[in-house]
Amino acid sequence: MIEAIGLGKTFGRNVALQDATFRVAKGEVAAFLGMNGAGKTTTLRILTGFLPPTSGRARIGESEIGPGNGAVCGVGYLPERMPLYAEMRVGGYLRYAAAMKGLAGGEARREVGRVLERSGADVVADRRIAGISHGYRRRVGLAQALLGDPPVLLLDEPTAGLDPEQAAELRALISALAGKVTVLLSTHILEEASRICSKVIILHEGRVAAIDTPNRLRDRVGQGGYTLVAAGDVEAIRAGLLSLGAAAVRVGDEEGEGRCFDIEFTASGEEGPGIARVVADAKGRLFELKKRRPSLEEVFLRLTGRGGSS
Repeated sequence: MIEAIGLGKTFGRNVALQDATFRVAKGEVAAFLGMNGAGKTTTLRILTGFLPPTSGRARIGESEIGPGNGAVCGVGYLPERMPLYAEMRVGGYLRYAAAMKGLAGGEARREVGRVLERSGADVVADRRIAGISHGYRRRVGLAQALLGDPPVLLLDEPTAGLDPEQAAELRALISALAGKVTVLLSTHILEEASRICSKVIILHEGRVAAIDTPNRLRDRVGQGGYTLVAAGDVEAIRAGLLSLGAAAVRVGDEEGEGRCFDIEFTASGEEGPGIARVVADAKGRLFELKKRRPSLEEVFLRLTGRGGSS
């Protein structure tokens, strides 16, 4: 549904995007994940037709994106800084946006009512945009993007500036669209990408650093580690874990009758039985042993060269 091949964009001497190639399938929810300045917003603006690419090509559905090809149809777009008209009422603004999308009469009224309810902005439908909170302004922006029931949504930092409850509600709405709408969003919030996306495209300094599911990205950077709660000779257990091949062992606070050990491994494998033997050899007692996979934050740091070797 969304495809980019060798996409690049320069602004004078500044290279914002280099040779970006990726694909988002129909009904998939995917995220651009990267730091500020990684090229996320630039890519979304190219995909909407707002910016022409300097090199490469892109396609959304049957629409080829590039100079002279006109607007891209069937796309709902929520920019990071939503250009709302503060003097207008929410309902009036959405009716105006509906008219801009070619909707009229009863169809427009039904669509405005549908997106107001879907976005949770119906409670402020009669209020002026100047008088509503930032959270509700994001909801109004999302409602505008949903008008016309587009098959593709491009969302630039959709939860930016929202409080935790508002962000959770918006993530739930995006998750509910999976399978029905193709969604490509940008975020620098690792937890957000992990929770709602089936594909993550990591952008770093204008380049695609990795593309995969969150789980497979975790697998690429190693096993992660284990959390162990055990009683016994702390130093003997620590030494045994290091001899087992642990890259690091951190001893934490007491947990009931035992101590908590945070164990890191760089090589993949099933180390659980070996850890249990270490505790037994130290004449200790094992209360809990839990395998821990790398967080998406660790994945991001390693794949972008910010967190040591991968």
